[in-house]
Amino acid sequence: MDRFHILNIVAHVVAGTTALAIGLMMMGKAKGTPAHRRWGAIFCGVFGVVVATAIIGFLFFRTDIGLGSVTALVAYLLLSGRRALVLRGRRPDVFDIALSATALVVGAGLIVVVARGSGVMWKPAVVGPIAGALVFWGAIDMARLVTPSGWSARIWRLEHAVKLMSAVGGLASAGAGTLFPDAKPWSQVGPSIGFSLWIVVYLAVYGRRHLRPRPAP
Repeated sequence: MDRFHILNIVAHVVAGTTALAIGLMMMGKAKGTPAHRRWGAIFCGVFGVVVATAIIGFLFFRTDIGLGSVTALVAYLLLSGRRALVLRGRRPDVFDIALSATALVVGAGLIVVVARGSGVMWKPAVVGPIAGALVFWGAIDMARLVTPSGWSARIWRLEHAVKLMSAVGGLASAGAGTLFPDAKPWSQVGPSIGFSLWIVVYLAVYGRRHLRPRPAP
């Protein structure tokens, strides 16, 4: 293992641990406050390091479809979740359309790979849902081209929250799978189920508040 590979792994682990800690802390704090925005900027910056080092690892050291798929999903959730703050209910622009189309293509390609059972070191029980999530989110975001603008203006806060919490869940699943390889796929599926339940609770408790019509600032 060369020095650059070791440095990349160390940067990935440190950034991943930091991003996970910040993400979990933010999930339990009030949303929309100045502190939330400051920590959110830090979280996205650190998470960007996680994604960048994962891409480097995938391209140069460990070309595994499972690793590539989870990297694609969390990167999409991070980018599109941040874009929700920029658009604030407006129609997606060219960048957003290209991003959604990429998620659809990558997700569909992963479904084909899983169906053929080739090139996947991770369990199909893990890679299959990742592929489905990419297709799901890509289709949902592409549909905003035709959905009523008033609806998009009401759900962008929920979109931002759900996508970023899902990204934290993906990070936790990947980390648990690395720490407990003998327990796969449950070490990966377990955190995903836990975060999914948390998101359901969040939507049940705060969804109605976010869906109240109010002008975007």
